[in-house]
Amino acid sequence: MSNENNEFERLEEEPELKETFDELPVEEDYYLIKNDPNAMWFKYDDKIKKITNSLGYWKNFDSNELYQQSYIYFVDFCANYNPYYNGNFIPFDKYLFKNLIIKLRAFIQSYYFKRKREQPTEFSEYLMGAKDHADVDDKMFIEYIYSLMSDRQEQVLKLSIDGFKQQEIGELLEISQSRVSVIKKKTLKKLKEKLHQD
Repeated sequence: MSNENNEFERLEEEPELKETFDELPVEEDYYLIKNDPNAMWFKYDDKIKKITNSLGYWKNFDSNELYQQSYIYFVDFCANYNPYYNGNFIPFDKYLFKNLIIKLRAFIQSYYFKRKREQPTEFSEYLMGAKDHADVDDKMFIEYIYSLMSDRQEQVLKLSIDGFKQQEIGELLEISQSRVSVIKKKTLKKLKEKLHQD
């Protein structure tokens, strides 16, 4: 308490310091940020939903899971928020959204990394999303797709669909990761062109 009194006395004795202190920007919601993160959550809820929906769409990830993870990060952000970090004023919304996007991207990346899976392509999503592969039409369609590929292309695509990373596929097939990437890109391009013709 005596330290605070000393600071206030010092401010009164040095008018220049008092003017500087008065000119500092203030985070209006600081009390709520530190004491009631739930109230702050509802203030930013719509914007957070837009971010999680957008990331979920572009990263092919469950947006509800991202939304739940956002709340966990949000509580941490409230606890750690310092408006004058490194001597510069940072408004809470700027601090929040910058860090939230970084954290959610890292969360998505770690999800795929921990499960040793590549983020699915549109084509693999289409194949994996088929409801019943036992259905004759689906089987015939898949067989038709594989008939358009060489053996090597088929191997690369099947391993990709099974969730292997390009580097792992390269090790399994004894080729370089860059070669796997080239094969995969050419295969998908060829299939898209062929399917658009049909």
